[in-house]
Amino acid sequence: MPFTVARPVLLHYLANPPAEDRSCDINIKLLNSSGTLSLTKVSYGFQTRYNLHISDPSMIGLTSSEQRLVERAVTDLVLAFNLNLARTCMSKLTSEPVPTDVRIKPLETRVTVEQTEEGKHITVTETVFLRDSVHITMKSTEEADEEQILANSQRIIKLNRFDLKEDSPRELINLSKAFSEYESAMSTFDRLQIFKHLFNALELSTNWDGKDRCGSVLDSEIASISNNEQSEIEEWRHFYNRTKHIDRTPTHTSEYVQGLEKLTLFLRHVREACKCVILNRLAQI
Repeated sequence: MPFTVARPVLLHYLANPPAEDRSCDINIKLLNSSGTLSLTKVSYGFQTRYNLHISDPSMIGLTSSEQRLVERAVTDLVLAFNLNLARTCMSKLTSEPVPTDVRIKPLETRVTVEQTEEGKHITVTETVFLRDSVHITMKSTEEADEEQILANSQRIIKLNRFDLKEDSPRELINLSKAFSEYESAMSTFDRLQIFKHLFNALELSTNWDGKDRCGSVLDSEIASISNNEQSEIEEWRHFYNRTKHIDRTPTHTSEYVQGLEKLTLFLRHVREACKCVILNRLAQI
């Protein structure tokens, strides 16, 4: 029996994830649209809410309306969106930061009485507290290529990553691990955790063939696929190591502090490198 699929999805910025002091108003423009997918904006705030509608579910590999299969296919489609988008993250999860409640304790009114020649002079002193708060809304438009999204979605769903077996190909298992890390990065709002998830995905997808590349060998392999400078990848790797281990030398401390200062820039570049490697591997399966 013919059917369609629809569900709400939430969008936010990778480098400026939802926080108490900012909202996002994201417009998504679908390129090369066949009408299979449509995104209708519902509202914006900490995340921008859209309704994702799939008019022909067979285009994302769905031949059954069984709920379990539908949820898996939509999860793969959201991953395909995130492998196409550059600045924006699409998530099935919603979360609204709750601001810390600050309550000013009122000071007692101070009354002084002074006897003067004219009589009593009464002074009443009250303290008024003023607190400032700033909230900004970031607005942008990003393009997403429906043709590429559908093609990658079909490749992902054919991997059947939700039903891995002991005899599943090693490449498939390692790539599935990379998918999970990448998806976690798209649904996490802490910049440092986003970076760690992205670098994990980058390392797992690079070493999908079972070769334990590390150090400069890992940097070189990533650079050859992603076209990033090897020195840039080395900087990411050193910072990632500092997020996992204690700092024992001034060099370690410097790498960690400088990495935090560059974190927003790192996120954009690591995501692009990650997308290049994952898509490279996906095309080979």
